[in-house]
Amino acid sequence: MPASEMKPFRYRIYYLDDEQVNTHLFEQRFRGQYDIEVFNRVGEFLQAVCQHTPDLVVLDLMMPDITGFDVLNLLRSTRRSRFLPVLILTAMEKSESLAACFEQGADDFMLKPPDFTELGIRMESLILRHYRNREQVRQRRIDSMRRMISGFNHEFNNHLTILQSDVEMLGIGVTEPKQKERIERLLETVRRSANLLKVLTRLYSWKSESSRSCRLSDLMPRLKSMLEKQIQDSGIVLEWEDSTQKDLELVVSSEAMETVLDILMKNATESFFEQEKKDRKIRFEAQNSDQMLQIRVEDNGCGISQELLPKVFDLFFTTKGSLGGSLGTSKLTETGIGLSLAEVILGDCGGRIDLDSREGLGTVAGIMVPLGHPVHAGPEWQPQVRPHQGPIQVALVTDPGTDSMLLKEWMLLQGITCTEISPAVPSPRIPAESDVLLICHKGERAFGFVEKVREKWGRLPIIWLCEEHEKAEFETSLRVHDVQPIFRPLNYEELTDALDRLRWSPVFSRF
Repeated sequence: MPASEMKPFRYRIYYLDDEQVNTHLFEQRFRGQYDIEVFNRVGEFLQAVCQHTPDLVVLDLMMPDITGFDVLNLLRSTRRSRFLPVLILTAMEKSESLAACFEQGADDFMLKPPDFTELGIRMESLILRHYRNREQVRQRRIDSMRRMISGFNHEFNNHLTILQSDVEMLGIGVTEPKQKERIERLLETVRRSANLLKVLTRLYSWKSESSRSCRLSDLMPRLKSMLEKQIQDSGIVLEWEDSTQKDLELVVSSEAMETVLDILMKNATESFFEQEKKDRKIRFEAQNSDQMLQIRVEDNGCGISQELLPKVFDLFFTTKGSLGGSLGTSKLTETGIGLSLAEVILGDCGGRIDLDSREGLGTVAGIMVPLGHPVHAGPEWQPQVRPHQGPIQVALVTDPGTDSMLLKEWMLLQGITCTEISPAVPSPRIPAESDVLLICHKGERAFGFVEKVREKWGRLPIIWLCEEHEKAEFETSLRVHDVQPIFRPLNYEELTDALDRLRWSPVFSRF
């Protein structure tokens, strides 16, 4: 499928109900919002779950032969679907089924016929909660990994340096061929161990690397050249589709993106190892939305089994052989670090990576990276590159009143340093260490203030908390100034997300 026809990312929902009227109404109601697949037979539903893991399952209870309770038990006893969100939608009496559903692991419960508006809200809530929990687990895993690496990195380097030096000294006086071969094998083992440690260390240091930015006009040609070089003389055909807007900027360095694509292409290339398939293809597709670069790398190689697929991002997990590579054999080996590294790099810049695969048919890797519309930088403000975990410095333009008081109390609670600025001054003075200008101010003054800031301070990130009735004025007057709107009533979670993105972006290019 050409990149221009690529679908935007949408959550996938499976609905199992033996009544076709119910599944038809459900599909009609939600197909514009989600990728919906409906099933009237349990066997077809379970087969679909084996092939692709959905983001949510909606399940009927009263079905012939195999009940919804049985299906729920099957899902919860399968490792890959153990934590999959499940919403029960049933006509069974609530008093009979509610407790049993939650005891067996259901996440939510609704009676038929449903209020579709409420059902949609509940489904969205379950999906978002599931991904928040998954992200917390992923972040804990990455943080633990980094602590481990920082703990033994220095010590292991010392041991390997001493070992290599001593082995080289022993080899100086050796003349007998077999002994020299043994010495060389020892040195090769030390070199492999040092290389493995070097790759591990990169996992610990990518936070600072990913905070840089790069332009698509510079990045895409380099990526194409790199991928073509990788498959040279391999018999693999590279299909390239790039429909991206080249004047945009990524909130991740070109080195980081090249590393991620190198990992994905290496995995795709190695999927053809010892295969007789003649029609070997790797397809690269890229497109962008207003906020995201989407890249898809698809191969028709050996694929990955559904049993192993959930483990591929685990550190040191590999389907290809021994950790760090084996000596004296033609067997394909791997460190089990590549996809873990890709996940860390993309996660640190607010992106994500997903993998879908069918054994014997091939693998599709999809990555999403935040994009921006860079503005010409002014002479007096330069973006402050901060540690990922560092506090945000906010310059606040606000009206007096309850709304602004609660906002300042909220920032205090978050540990955010806030400097108040009056919108009435002819020439605003904004502290150089400010990461973002936050405008909580009504009326025409806000529009004029933004224009003054852009003239003097260039690409300083700006968030404007505005009223819904000011939306039209925003579209015509402030969109050109790269101002991020957050409409009242203020959603603090939305504001948190906007400020958090600045922790890994030295410019406001996310928006």
